[in-house]
Amino acid sequence: TQPVYEAPFKSLLIVRVGGMGDQPLAIEVQPAAAKGEQSPAERVESKAEKDTGDLKEVRFEMTRSSTVRVLSGAREMARWTISVTPDK
Repeated sequence: TQPVYEAPFKSLLIVRVGGMGDQPLAIEVQPAAAKGEQSPAERVESKAEKDTGDLKEVRFEMTRSSTVRVLSGAREMARWTISVTPDK
């Protein structure tokens, strides 16, 4: 089984990857389903920024427990389960 990471409500998830050249980078966030509920996954693409070389970055504000997949095209590079907890 994969570990479950905890993050406070509204934490900013930042994924940075270098050495990808022209390959695309995106994250896909699938919220944990509540009983009888199915929410669609949200996909966030990296934005092209000048003067960053081949460094790519994607940001996402975590408001629900979710499974996050890091993607380059259709290839999954990483996957994390993140449990969002109340911010104290």
